[in-house]
Amino acid sequence: MSSLRYRVLGPVDVRDGEDPVHLPAGRRRAVLARLLIARGRPVGPDALIDAAWPEGLPRDPHGALHSVLSRLRSTLGEESITTVTGGYALNAEPGSVDADRFEQLREEARSAAPSEAADMLRTALALWRGPAYADLADHDAAVGEASRLDRLRRDTMEDRAAALIACAEHSQAVEEIEAMLREDPFRERAVELLMTALYGSGRAADALACFRAHRDRLAAELGLDPAPSLIGLQDRILGHEMTVPAPDGAEPTTPTWVDTSTSFVGRERELAELSRLLRRSRLITVTGMGGVGKTRLVAEALPELSRRHGPVIVVELATAAPGQVASRVSRVLGANGGSSSLVEDVVEFLSIARLLLVLDNCEHLLAEVAALAEAVGRRCPQVHLLATSRHRLGVTAEHVLLLEPFDEHDPDPAVQLFVDRLAQVRPEVRPEAAVVRRLCGRLDGLPLAIELAASRAAGLGVEEVEALLADGSLLPGLEAVVDWSVGLLTPSQRRLLALVSVVAGPLDREAVEALVARAGPSAGVPDVAADLAELVEAHLLVPRNLDAGAPEYGMTAIVRARSESLLDTSGAGPAARASHARWVADLLWCGARQWVEGGTVIAGRRLRARVQDVTAALRWALAAGRLDEAADVAVAYALHLHWVTDETLSDLVIAVGEACAEHPAAPRAPAEAAGALACAVRGLSEPAQRLGRCALEREPTVHGRVLAGAAMAISAMYAGRLEDAARWSRTVIEDPEVVAGHRADLRVTLSLAAGYAGDRPTARTAADLALLGAQAAGAEAAYAFALYADGELLATTAPAQAAARFRDAARRADRIAAPQIRQVSRLALFGVLVRQCQDEEALALATPLLEDLRRSGAWPQMWTMMRLLAELLMARGSPAEAALLLGAADVAEGAPPLIAADLERGVDHQLQTELGEDVLRGIGRVAAGLSRTQVVDRAAGLLLEQRGRRPRPR
Repeated sequence: MSSLRYRVLGPVDVRDGEDPVHLPAGRRRAVLARLLIARGRPVGPDALIDAAWPEGLPRDPHGALHSVLSRLRSTLGEESITTVTGGYALNAEPGSVDADRFEQLREEARSAAPSEAADMLRTALALWRGPAYADLADHDAAVGEASRLDRLRRDTMEDRAAALIACAEHSQAVEEIEAMLREDPFRERAVELLMTALYGSGRAADALACFRAHRDRLAAELGLDPAPSLIGLQDRILGHEMTVPAPDGAEPTTPTWVDTSTSFVGRERELAELSRLLRRSRLITVTGMGGVGKTRLVAEALPELSRRHGPVIVVELATAAPGQVASRVSRVLGANGGSSSLVEDVVEFLSIARLLLVLDNCEHLLAEVAALAEAVGRRCPQVHLLATSRHRLGVTAEHVLLLEPFDEHDPDPAVQLFVDRLAQVRPEVRPEAAVVRRLCGRLDGLPLAIELAASRAAGLGVEEVEALLADGSLLPGLEAVVDWSVGLLTPSQRRLLALVSVVAGPLDREAVEALVARAGPSAGVPDVAADLAELVEAHLLVPRNLDAGAPEYGMTAIVRARSESLLDTSGAGPAARASHARWVADLLWCGARQWVEGGTVIAGRRLRARVQDVTAALRWALAAGRLDEAADVAVAYALHLHWVTDETLSDLVIAVGEACAEHPAAPRAPAEAAGALACAVRGLSEPAQRLGRCALEREPTVHGRVLAGAAMAISAMYAGRLEDAARWSRTVIEDPEVVAGHRADLRVTLSLAAGYAGDRPTARTAADLALLGAQAAGAEAAYAFALYADGELLATTAPAQAAARFRDAARRADRIAAPQIRQVSRLALFGVLVRQCQDEEALALATPLLEDLRRSGAWPQMWTMMRLLAELLMARGSPAEAALLLGAADVAEGAPPLIAADLERGVDHQLQTELGEDVLRGIGRVAAGLSRTQVVDRAAGLLLEQRGRRPRPR
């Protein structure tokens, strides 16, 4: 079996080595295709029967299926198809399916250098022999998978052209993208790439002619305008402001986050050089040894740089672990796209932005930052990227500004820095200039070392600090400064510093004391308050939020790294991180109870403050193989129903669920259910169902049953299986051990499923009971959710009352920090306003709602909004734009299916009448070629345009 290769990128066939395996057309081929689509996952017998007999069932379907499987096994080998829980699975060796190899090459190309990416993508495209599953065009499952793969093929052709442009192979890119546009002339990214490649080839006039031809064709054939990004590209070409790689490798032609209130001396030349470099290049890395002042230099430069290069976005990477760069950038940008690649979400977001992106403290994440910088450089022409790192990134377009310690031949800046910092604490002290010069010399002119020395001199005296340095026992550089500062601490202070380095989020006194308590006597910290104060005095912890009444503390990157090193070399690292995970779990379990028992606001506030720690605890527990601790944290987090955060944390919860499914144990079943729920709310129905069933098979605790039941119900509803959604909701509602707050939540899900299915009596009863139950329990999130469901039931019969319910639900959701409820409530309100011709209020609501959905990556809701916005555009006389948004929603992965009420409104029929079938098909091709970010960008532009038009008559 290991030599079998399966090919689906063309007609389905099987190869044994290089020899074809005879596979008759018909049922065996159809069943194999259905198993190949699942790629090793179980396929139920009913699905295989539907594949084998699409036009009519045999007398004994299951017996007939067994016969087909038996003949298929005799062809492929007895072990080729196994019977598993839930059906049958194909045993295909990794890499034996050409579609898998194609997608693997695409993924590898994302992080490769442009030349390597171009070769990988060429290899990927060479795997295609024709349309995917070409001989099974009449089989529904194959048609859906073939369409998905074909969209990836077209994306791959564009990605290869982009890589060729990055390699300055403009002529080759022109040739390939022109061939693609002959096949599909409405692919707007392809047009953008062709314009860029033509410009890079010195054919600016042809690039502008390409734009005009595309604009005229869109208008004449489809009634559309070009995308905003294309219009912006035309403007840059007209102004000769384009930046493209030159064939000879020549250079491209083309808010502070730290305290800047203290004096900044001796860096005037570097400030000017940084400004000059950013005028020449879009990628600058400020390098230098730790503590030399890289971050402070950039912070000082930002006011001027922002005036020239647009808004400034700062992403601090000091506490980021490997694998977190894209998630940190995505979180700050709000680019949570919900795709399989956070890097792709970030690049899509930045491709239409004009801003200066600052990545601070990159030295421990060079490969990831370099890959992101390459992608941004290739695909985001209006973004400047400024990084700080102890090492250069090593990418082609990078310019490096080396920041060195103060010059030993000009000691004045170092002396001035020391005197200024000392005067902040002890203004009455007037140290001798000669002593200060010697002290600064021993510190190699390193700014952070000088600042720390001034801090210590405020307590010990300048001469005493200079004497401590005189024996030469300290190594030069920032590590020596930190070691020296740590060396002045008492043993208990050093232990406390090491212990608190595991805290990833806000570090306040409560957190410190809780962590020490969980570490027990082995922590060796008898006086937490006094030791904490000394760490602050030593500048090893930096006070923040002093005006908030409960100060928090931060650590510089080097202090954190040194502290973690002390922790690990002492052998106390695993115990400290386990204590941290227990502390996080305890906080979450307390919050999970409050969330449904009258303390929702408090629980939400606590969870918002500890997202970084939840992430760190899950990441450590997974890496250390501590699945029980990981499960404890994941389940407690998931029980905060409707609390949705960034995709990084969601991915970790899913990873915990998958790991627990691979290493099953009854206590871990609730974590499988938590992973299932995380999948469900992101519209990932298949893994949600799989993990949910795995959890339920292990007879989980009541918490596991709640999470699994919710996951099964939500994923079924998103997939359009409304009866299943209602059935799974009832399993939770009827469980006597489920608390009232969770029962109310699932009554809402039941109400929604029944309402969408047209069973209004059941929906009304469920919504009323949900309102009563949530109110009695004090479960504010469930109550707000029930108000939303009540509004859904009133939307068609009493729209004014429905709007009031939606507004009330959204206000409550805002107060308790339940963003999921806020989004669905305002989305439903938008729908009511559109259908009641209240365009002014609808348009005012739409833009912030669109941004909210985009930032949180709520793509199922986003596609619903596109459909509602299409209704609005249709009613306001813009049918082509309406068809474009509707077409994008129709082909989007994870978009909820249309329900009866959607079909009754007949927008599709109106568009067919208004535009005709041929125009609709053309607009559909344009929509299919747009990325999610491009769709949202178009929608935002259309909303802005609509706000300037007259309202339609009511």
